[in-house]
Amino acid sequence: MQELLIESEAERRGLDRPVGTRHYRAFVGPTQRYDLMSANQFHVMCRLGLREDHYLLDIGCGSLRAGRLLMAYLLPGRYFGIEPERWVLEEGIRAETGREFIKLKAPSFDHNRDYDLSVFGRSFDFMLAQSIFTHTPVAEIRKCFANVASSLRPTGLFAATFKQDDHEDYTGDEWIYPHQARYRRDTMRGLAEDAGLCISFPEFDHPGLQTWMILSRAERGPWQETDAA
Repeated sequence: MQELLIESEAERRGLDRPVGTRHYRAFVGPTQRYDLMSANQFHVMCRLGLREDHYLLDIGCGSLRAGRLLMAYLLPGRYFGIEPERWVLEEGIRAETGREFIKLKAPSFDHNRDYDLSVFGRSFDFMLAQSIFTHTPVAEIRKCFANVASSLRPTGLFAATFKQDDHEDYTGDEWIYPHQARYRRDTMRGLAEDAGLCISFPEFDHPGLQTWMILSRAERGPWQETDAA
Protein backbone atom coordinates (compact mmCIF):
# COMPACT_ATOMS: atom_id res chain seq x y z
CA MET A 1 0.00 0.00 0.00
CA GLN A 2 2.81 2.40 0.90
CA GLU A 3 4.53 1.72 -2.42
CA LEU A 4 1.30 2.53 -4.28
CA LEU A 5 1.02 5.84 -2.44
CA ILE A 6 4.62 6.72 -3.27
CA GLU A 7 4.07 5.89 -6.93
CA SER A 8 0.90 7.96 -7.00
CA GLU A 9 2.69 10.98 -5.52
CA ALA A 10 5.57 10.63 -7.97
CA GLU A 11 3.13 10.47 -10.84
CA ARG A 12 1.21 13.52 -9.59
CA ARG A 13 4.43 15.52 -9.45
CA GLY A 14 5.56 14.20 -12.81
CA LEU A 15 8.92 13.11 -11.47
CA ASP A 16 9.43 10.63 -14.29
CA ARG A 17 8.39 13.04 -17.05
CA PRO A 18 10.96 14.57 -19.46
CA VAL A 19 11.06 18.36 -19.69
CA GLY A 20 8.53 19.75 -22.14
CA THR A 21 6.05 16.87 -21.98
CA ARG A 22 2.34 17.48 -21.37
CA HIS A 23 2.33 17.53 -17.60
CA TYR A 24 1.76 20.79 -15.76
CA ARG A 25 5.10 20.57 -13.92
CA ALA A 26 7.24 18.91 -16.59
CA PHE A 27 6.07 21.38 -19.25
CA VAL A 28 7.74 24.31 -17.47
CA GLY A 29 11.05 22.66 -16.55
CA PRO A 30 12.69 19.82 -14.61
CA THR A 31 10.10 18.50 -12.17
CA GLN A 32 12.76 17.76 -9.55
CA ARG A 33 13.44 21.52 -9.32
CA TYR A 34 9.85 22.76 -9.41
CA ASP A 35 9.89 23.77 -5.74
CA LEU A 36 13.39 25.25 -5.92
CA MET A 37 12.45 27.40 -8.88
CA SER A 38 9.38 28.63 -7.02
CA ALA A 39 11.48 29.66 -4.04
CA ASN A 40 14.24 31.20 -6.16
CA GLN A 41 11.88 33.49 -8.05
CA PHE A 42 10.04 34.52 -4.91
CA HIS A 43 13.33 35.25 -3.14
CA VAL A 44 14.62 37.37 -6.02
CA MET A 45 11.47 39.45 -6.23
CA CYS A 46 11.46 40.11 -2.48
CA ARG A 47 15.17 40.93 -2.60
CA LEU A 48 14.38 43.53 -5.26
CA GLY A 49 11.89 45.16 -2.93
CA LEU A 50 8.53 43.53 -3.71
CA ARG A 51 5.89 44.39 -1.12
CA GLU A 52 2.36 43.10 -0.73
CA ASP A 53 0.70 46.19 -2.23
CA HIS A 54 2.78 46.21 -5.43
CA TYR A 55 1.43 45.19 -8.83
CA LEU A 56 3.37 42.35 -10.44
CA LEU A 57 3.21 40.89 -13.95
CA ASP A 58 4.52 37.35 -14.47
CA ILE A 59 5.36 36.91 -18.18
CA GLY A 60 5.06 33.23 -19.04
CA CYS A 61 3.50 32.33 -15.69
CA GLY A 62 3.07 28.69 -16.74
CA SER A 63 1.50 26.46 -14.10
CA LEU A 64 2.00 29.10 -11.40
CA ARG A 65 5.30 27.66 -10.26
CA ALA A 66 6.22 31.09 -8.86
CA GLY A 67 2.70 32.47 -8.96
CA ARG A 68 1.43 30.25 -6.16
CA LEU A 69 3.92 31.89 -3.75
CA LEU A 70 3.65 35.40 -5.18
CA MET A 71 -0.15 35.40 -5.02
CA ALA A 72 -0.08 34.25 -1.39
CA TYR A 73 2.19 37.18 -0.57
CA LEU A 74 0.50 39.91 -2.61
CA LEU A 75 -2.79 41.55 -1.76
CA PRO A 76 -5.81 40.50 -3.83
CA GLY A 77 -5.84 41.83 -7.36
CA ARG A 78 -2.08 42.51 -7.46
CA TYR A 79 -0.88 39.45 -9.42
CA PHE A 80 -1.11 39.36 -13.23
CA GLY A 81 0.03 36.59 -15.53
CA ILE A 82 0.45 36.00 -19.25
CA GLU A 83 0.52 32.38 -20.38
CA PRO A 84 -0.07 31.36 -24.02
CA GLU A 85 -0.66 27.71 -23.10
CA ARG A 86 -4.05 27.94 -21.44
CA TRP A 87 -4.08 24.26 -20.43
CA VAL A 88 -0.90 24.46 -18.33
CA LEU A 89 -2.29 27.39 -16.34
CA GLU A 90 -5.59 25.59 -15.78
CA GLU A 91 -3.77 22.46 -14.60
CA GLY A 92 -1.62 24.54 -12.26
CA ILE A 93 -4.71 26.07 -10.72
CA ARG A 94 -6.32 22.66 -10.33
CA ALA A 95 -3.27 20.96 -8.80
CA GLU A 96 -1.44 23.73 -6.92
CA THR A 97 -3.81 26.47 -5.77
CA GLY A 98 -7.44 25.44 -6.17
CA ARG A 99 -10.29 27.64 -7.33
CA GLU A 100 -11.06 29.07 -3.90
CA PHE A 101 -7.54 30.47 -3.59
CA ILE A 102 -7.85 32.05 -7.05
CA LYS A 103 -11.19 33.55 -6.08
CA LEU A 104 -9.66 34.95 -2.88
CA LYS A 105 -6.57 36.44 -4.53
CA ALA A 106 -8.36 37.65 -7.69
CA PRO A 107 -5.44 37.46 -10.16
CA SER A 108 -5.80 38.49 -13.80
CA PHE A 109 -4.60 36.33 -16.71
CA ASP A 110 -4.22 36.66 -20.45
CA HIS A 111 -3.17 34.12 -23.09
CA ASN A 112 -1.66 36.22 -25.88
CA ARG A 113 1.58 35.13 -27.58
CA ASP A 114 2.69 38.61 -28.64
CA TYR A 115 4.09 39.94 -25.35
CA ASP A 116 1.21 42.40 -25.35
CA LEU A 117 1.38 43.73 -21.82
CA SER A 118 -1.17 46.48 -22.45
CA VAL A 119 -4.08 44.01 -22.27
CA PHE A 120 -4.41 44.64 -18.53
CA GLY A 121 -4.74 48.40 -18.94
CA ARG A 122 -2.25 49.29 -16.22
CA SER A 123 1.44 49.74 -15.42
CA PHE A 124 3.43 47.53 -13.07
CA ASP A 125 5.86 47.92 -10.17
CA PHE A 126 7.52 44.61 -10.96
CA MET A 127 7.69 42.22 -13.89
CA LEU A 128 9.13 38.73 -14.03
CA ALA A 129 10.18 36.52 -16.96
CA GLN A 130 11.71 33.26 -15.74
CA SER A 131 13.40 31.18 -18.47
CA ILE A 132 11.49 32.82 -21.33
CA PHE A 133 14.52 34.24 -23.12
CA THR A 134 16.27 30.87 -22.87
CA HIS A 135 14.07 29.75 -25.77
CA THR A 136 13.38 32.98 -27.64
CA PRO A 137 14.82 34.53 -30.84
CA VAL A 138 16.18 38.07 -30.79
CA ALA A 139 13.12 39.53 -32.52
CA GLU A 140 10.84 38.33 -29.72
CA ILE A 141 13.18 39.60 -27.01
CA ARG A 142 13.23 42.98 -28.75
CA LYS A 143 9.42 43.04 -28.86
CA CYS A 144 9.13 42.06 -25.20
CA PHE A 145 11.63 44.68 -24.05
CA ALA A 146 9.78 47.41 -25.98
CA ASN A 147 6.48 46.43 -24.37
CA VAL A 148 8.10 46.24 -20.94
CA ALA A 149 9.35 49.81 -21.38
CA SER A 150 5.77 50.92 -22.10
CA SER A 151 4.16 49.12 -19.16
CA LEU A 152 6.79 49.41 -16.41
CA ARG A 153 6.34 52.22 -13.91
CA PRO A 154 9.14 54.82 -13.76
CA THR A 155 10.38 53.26 -10.50
CA GLY A 156 9.60 49.69 -11.58
CA LEU A 157 11.91 46.72 -12.09
CA PHE A 158 11.84 43.85 -14.58
CA ALA A 159 13.64 40.66 -13.49
CA ALA A 160 14.40 38.08 -16.19
CA THR A 161 16.73 35.17 -16.81
CA PHE A 162 18.64 33.96 -19.84
CA LYS A 163 21.22 31.30 -20.64
CA GLN A 164 24.53 33.07 -20.99
CA ASP A 165 27.20 32.36 -23.59
CA ASP A 166 30.47 34.25 -23.57
CA HIS A 167 31.12 34.00 -27.30
CA GLU A 168 28.05 33.74 -29.51
CA ASP A 169 24.27 34.25 -29.72
CA TYR A 170 21.37 32.14 -30.89
CA THR A 171 20.75 33.22 -34.48
CA GLY A 172 17.56 31.30 -35.24
CA ASP A 173 14.17 32.93 -35.69
CA GLU A 174 12.02 30.31 -33.95
CA TRP A 175 10.96 29.61 -30.38
CA ILE A 176 12.94 26.52 -29.35
CA TYR A 177 11.71 24.37 -26.49
CA PRO A 178 12.86 22.42 -24.59
CA HIS A 179 16.16 23.26 -26.30
CA GLN A 180 17.91 26.42 -25.15
CA ALA A 181 18.94 29.65 -26.82
CA ARG A 182 22.10 31.30 -25.48
CA TYR A 183 23.09 34.96 -25.57
CA ARG A 184 26.02 37.17 -24.63
CA ARG A 185 25.57 39.82 -21.97
CA ASP A 186 26.50 42.49 -24.51
CA THR A 187 23.63 41.36 -26.70
CA MET A 188 21.13 41.71 -23.87
CA ARG A 189 22.63 45.08 -22.97
CA GLY A 190 22.20 46.32 -26.52
CA LEU A 191 18.60 45.13 -26.74
CA ALA A 192 17.79 46.82 -23.43
CA GLU A 193 19.37 50.10 -24.55
CA ASP A 194 17.42 49.99 -27.81
CA ALA A 195 14.22 49.82 -25.75
CA GLY A 196 15.29 52.71 -23.50
CA LEU A 197 15.97 50.43 -20.55
CA CYS A 198 18.90 50.21 -18.16
CA ILE A 199 20.25 46.79 -17.35
CA SER A 200 22.38 45.16 -14.66
CA PHE A 201 23.47 41.58 -14.01
CA PRO A 202 23.39 40.86 -10.26
CA GLU A 203 25.10 37.72 -8.99
CA PHE A 204 21.87 36.06 -7.90
CA ASP A 205 21.82 32.27 -7.60
CA HIS A 206 19.69 30.26 -10.02
CA PRO A 207 18.97 26.50 -9.68
CA GLY A 208 19.16 26.09 -13.46
CA LEU A 209 22.44 28.00 -13.79
CA GLN A 210 20.81 30.82 -15.73
CA THR A 211 21.85 34.46 -15.45
CA TRP A 212 19.56 37.00 -13.81
CA MET A 213 19.25 40.45 -15.35
CA ILE A 214 17.41 43.43 -13.90
CA LEU A 215 15.98 46.05 -16.25
CA SER A 216 14.53 49.43 -15.39
CA ARG A 217 13.32 52.60 -17.07
CA ALA A 218 16.17 54.91 -18.05
CA GLU A 219 15.12 57.65 -15.64
CA ARG A 220 15.41 55.23 -12.73
CA GLY A 221 18.89 53.98 -13.51
CA PRO A 222 20.32 50.49 -13.02
CA TRP A 223 19.36 48.50 -9.95
CA GLN A 224 21.92 48.15 -7.19
CA GLU A 225 21.77 46.04 -4.03
CA THR A 226 21.35 49.17 -1.88
CA ASP A 227 18.12 50.03 -3.73
CA ALA A 228 16.27 47.23 -1.96
CA ALA A 229 17.54 48.04 1.51
